[in-house]
Amino acid sequence: MENKKSVIPALIEFFHEELGVESAALAVDRSLFKSGLLQSIDFIMTVAFLEEEFVVSIPSEMREADKMDTIAQIAELIGALKP
Repeated sequence: MENKKSVIPALIEFFHEELGVESAALAVDRSLFKSGLLQSIDFIMTVAFLEEEFVVSIPSEMREADKMDTIAQIAELIGALKP
């Protein structure tokens, strides 16, 4: 199982470097999509990043912004998908 402590910094770096989100705005429990911090195209890019970076396949039923709306939710999902 992927360690959440390694997923969270990778996500923050991705959101900051690739999507231009200020690091200070990226609290682990802050809404990413509902708050408008990220847009729908960012969601697609995030899924692609996660699948490549962590070598996982995110099931279609989990590919919804409300199920992946915080860094904590995303880290939990990656942890559950990694053997």
